[in-house]
Amino acid sequence: ADGAGSRLREALGIAMEGPDALQHYIMIHFEADLRALTAARPGVLYFLFDPATSGVLIAYDRAKTWVLMHPCDPAADAPESFDEAKCRPLVEAAIADAAPFAIRNISPWAMSAQIAERYRKGRVFLAGDAAHRFPPTGGLGLNTGAVDAQNLAWKLAAVLKGEAGEALLDTYEAERRPVAVANSEQSLMNASKLFELFGVLYGPDPARMNEHYKALAADPAASAALPAAIEAQRPHFDSFNLQLGYRYASAALAGAPPLIPASDIDISRYEPSWEVGAHLPHRWVSRGGERVSLLSLRDPARFSLLAGPAASAWRKAADGFGLHTISSGCDFTDEDDWSALTGLPADGALLIRPDGHIACRFDEADDAPRQLARVMGSLLSLSAFAPA
Repeated sequence: ADGAGSRLREALGIAMEGPDALQHYIMIHFEADLRALTAARPGVLYFLFDPATSGVLIAYDRAKTWVLMHPCDPAADAPESFDEAKCRPLVEAAIADAAPFAIRNISPWAMSAQIAERYRKGRVFLAGDAAHRFPPTGGLGLNTGAVDAQNLAWKLAAVLKGEAGEALLDTYEAERRPVAVANSEQSLMNASKLFELFGVLYGPDPARMNEHYKALAADPAASAALPAAIEAQRPHFDSFNLQLGYRYASAALAGAPPLIPASDIDISRYEPSWEVGAHLPHRWVSRGGERVSLLSLRDPARFSLLAGPAASAWRKAADGFGLHTISSGCDFTDEDDWSALTGLPADGALLIRPDGHIACRFDEADDAPRQLARVMGSLLSLSAFAPA
């Protein structure tokens, strides 16, 4: 997890797949109190479309910490030429000289859309920006990297403690790389839609760009193309299903359904799923008179069994194997019916991995201990799974 320019990845000879320089930027980190400037429209990102101040302002702390991402052309301006003297006017223009500021750091970077060809080589695993580099459009990079670590951590722990076979570690790439590919493609799509918006704002003639922009800014309603170009940015900011609705498919799951083609997925509309491979949905439930999230009841350090209201056989089997158990109607109550929610009978159960993804659906309780031992042995790449 040593970053986008990973030296370990290079030393391992793992190549990156995809374009490595879509756009070049100068990152200017500065300190300023811009609360007065942004009070009417507080936000995290401020897109500066005026050709004289083009770029993006990122608010890490509106009272102090800001970054200006300023586009540049390395062929016209060498990145090393952007010293403080050259960057101060850029910041002054971006913030309309609204407050004093101090520049803390300046560094160039290139927007890319690349995925490591493999996530593992021997005992070394890649995670985060070392494994994938996305355009920042959509803000998907940090979330993707964080879940890389979540996915890998429990598998490493299980193998190191002798609770799983080493083949379990191969499921890390099988599960996480497809997510990175989907997120990279969406980030790239978001970037292309943003460039299309620039085309509408600046017009077809570079020599008249400023004139075109000023006319459009003075009367936005005069542009027939502007509303559609703005609406096309929606996935850039509304990708709930992309970030929560993905499903894994690997040997660390039992009977995962076929994956939905990416072309058929609405990235904005998240529909909670109780299917194998999906993340256990959030539900507000009642426990001891307190309203809590169903997610908070699982154990992030071990497998959990979410049992139906009549699933005593599964609860007993799970206890025998040292699994964490959560019983509907016993450990918590839900205002909605168990079977209507999950599609399972009252004596059915869900096996939940430590990372929160559904590993198996048990729809009948015949010989529950044997079923559970077989499934757990398969998921953990063990020939047999013994009682605790």
